[in-house]
Amino acid sequence: MKTVIVKSGQTLLDIALQEKGSIEAVEAIAALNGLSVTEALSAGMVLQLPSREWNKLLETYCKSNDVSSSTSLSDDDLHEMWSGGIGFMVLGVDFEIG
Repeated sequence: MKTVIVKSGQTLLDIALQEKGSIEAVEAIAALNGLSVTEALSAGMVLQLPSREWNKLLETYCKSNDVSSSTSLSDDDLHEMWSGGIGFMVLGVDFEIG
């Protein structure tokens, strides 16, 4: 069975797109590895991949061009975003309208 090693900041969605060319592969990858689809992954984890093909064209493109997305946000990323100003504030939580 084919496997993939998770890189820093990758999610199951990233892996599904990179290895299978479709987000539809997320549930199959999660189930095969005993994970929740929203579970945080750790760099270095080895995940088994299903043999089914979803989007061979995108899968081939990602492999041919060394595409490996990393969309997970670290605590530092979240802090930086949160301190980004009023666009990241919530009515009734960060300030009140009176």
